[in-house]
Amino acid sequence: MSLPTFSGNKADFHQFRHTYVELAKSASVICPFNHGLLGYLLPAAEWLALPFPVGHIPAAFAPAAHPGVEPVLPNGATALAVSTHRTHWDQWKFATQQYQTQHKDLCDFKVLLLAALDPVSRRRLTDPATGTMNVSVGDIDAFLVLHHGTLVVTDYTALLAMLSAPYTLGTPLTDLLQRHRDAHAIALSQGQPFPAIQKVHYLKTALRPCGRFENCIMVWQLAHPLVANQTFAGVTALEDFNDAFDTNATSSSLGFAASISSPAVTVQMVTELIVAAVTASSQSRPRVPAATATAHSPRRAGPSLRIHYCWTHGPRQNHTSRQCLKPAPGHDHTATSTDKKCGKT
Repeated sequence: MSLPTFSGNKADFHQFRHTYVELAKSASVICPFNHGLLGYLLPAAEWLALPFPVGHIPAAFAPAAHPGVEPVLPNGATALAVSTHRTHWDQWKFATQQYQTQHKDLCDFKVLLLAALDPVSRRRLTDPATGTMNVSVGDIDAFLVLHHGTLVVTDYTALLAMLSAPYTLGTPLTDLLQRHRDAHAIALSQGQPFPAIQKVHYLKTALRPCGRFENCIMVWQLAHPLVANQTFAGVTALEDFNDAFDTNATSSSLGFAASISSPAVTVQMVTELIVAAVTASSQSRPRVPAATATAHSPRRAGPSLRIHYCWTHGPRQNHTSRQCLKPAPGHDHTATSTDKKCGKT
């Protein structure tokens, strides 16, 4: 058996506990129901939640009892007493072997679990006088869950700092999004996930200082007017917009005419870009019934602007690499106009 070393960080505890719980399940074949040593390790509620055979009535785990002293045959016993003694002795011998085997499996697993702990946790579990002699595997699990499986105020503050760090222009947007995903994963693994609206709020707060994504966020909110539909999963709209919004590329490389340089036209171009990105990434958009449409309803005439780059189809497309519906073999959905990833030029 082997167990990876625990780092001592709360972000890694969920995976570490999953690993040692799975290992405990196969650490012994003596325990009933094929649950290994889980009865000794898990809290009562988790033990009762495990799968049991059909018809079995779940009950609290009862550790194997010591079989006691060896049965002794009294002097002058009759033949019947000898036969009965032999049966009792065989039962005692079997129970003793089972108990000793299970006790050895339990001790081996305890040594393995202690060796995998970070130095701080191991030191806190060690008594100055008795060491870890009186510490059970259940005690170890309860200690780890208490100290590493629950977010406290300082942990929550650290996560908020991760989420609130502003985005810096010139750095990969994927780094910011991954930082947010990591923070959400930590909170979820501790059983204290951030509400969806709070995830979106912190992402918008981090993006706002750079100024690039204000219009994109505004159009995205208009496309999803219900708060319930404004989820963190909608970041694909930001990714598509960021892929197409290239401040270093020339206008011709993006399919724009070289004469487009006036402020008014540039704003119109950016607005079209935002709408195209949000439209492509949204799974559903509000529709206006034909009966209620008026002459004042906004209309968009002509073909969509061909301002995107696609790995398969090259520049001057009406879709990005991520939005391509007919990708060629080897298609790279992360390719952009500035980083073509060996795509079509």
